Amino acid sequence: MSQSIPIMSANSSLRLRVAPTYSDAKGSLSVLEGADIPFVIRRIYYIHDVPVGAVRGEHGHRQLEQIILCLSGAVEVMICDGIKQEFFTLADPSTLLYVPSGRWRSVKFKEAGSVLCVLASRPFDKSDYIYDYEEFLEWKRGCSGGADGSASDSSARRFQP
Repeated sequence: MSQSIPIMSANSSLRLRVAPTYSDAKGSLSVLEGADIPFVIRRIYYIHDVPVGAVRGEHGHRQLEQIILCLSGAVEVMICDGIKQEFFTLADPSTLLYVPSGRWRSVKFKEAGSVLCVLASRPFDKSDYIYDYEEFLEWKRGCSGGADGSASDSSARRFQP
């Protein structure tokens, strides 16, 4: 059995951790218990059949929290809090990324056959989504009095080659 190992990012509200995994000659079983998830799951969705190099997401959420995991293949997730970007590679189904509310996210698919699973804290609500990066930055400034001038670089909304 591997142990659950929390790995804190530079931004302490983002958490990358490894789910407890039990392995033997017949394969591996990774487990999530309710106590492992910092919210009640209200929606689960999967993203699949995405071409290699394609970018999905490219939006922010006002209230939604998420746990993102890559069930198969590999993806690179970019999270931006309105000031800085952080990148996470998810390539093992036992690796979980917690994304709190108020973050911009993009997901770049790195391998053919990648399957991304998202556990969400709320049902779909179009009003919770912010699809324009400049609008997201404006919203962040209004919420936290926070983003300094460096956050206005609109390159955060897209992955660079």
